[in-house]
Amino acid sequence: TITGLPNRGKSEFTDFICTQLNKIYKFKTLFFSAEDSLNMHIAKLIQKYTNRDFSKEDKENIEKQAQYIYNNYTFIDYDKIYTIDNLLKEAEKLIVEKEIDIFVIDPFNKLEADKAYNVTMTDYISKFLDKLIRLTKKYNIITILVAHPKKMCNLDIPSAYDISDSAHFF
Repeated sequence: TITGLPNRGKSEFTDFICTQLNKIYKFKTLFFSAEDSLNMHIAKLIQKYTNRDFSKEDKENIEKQAQYIYNNYTFIDYDKIYTIDNLLKEAEKLIVEKEIDIFVIDPFNKLEADKAYNVTMTDYISKFLDKLIRLTKKYNIITILVAHPKKMCNLDIPSAYDISDSAHFF
């Protein structure tokens, strides 16, 4: 679980981890990410993978890198509304189909809560984390969950206990 103050680079750090694990171990990543558009996310991954910006004159190299990203990174369409169960079902299918090593949910709070009215958010999150852990163990993958902290009055570094709605993250 990755958490931190707003606009401090949680998604950028997550992308960096994924690109480095791909460089070193050839790990493939599945992203469910609501932070950037797909094109922007791909551009950021190319920059992190190559450690450089591309100019418009470098079109051939950009296409080569985009093909590399296509072969090593898969994206679940955020524009479709995903409940946790639908997301995990789609992820499981893609993990098998694309031989995924890393599953990223960024951020958790963008998932649609499909809980019953008499279930507390804490219990709901506990069940979600159990399902996520089972998926992670079943396929022997790395799962990265980006979770925003609750509103904080100061600039202390948030811990897992500060993640919105549940201490289960800790």
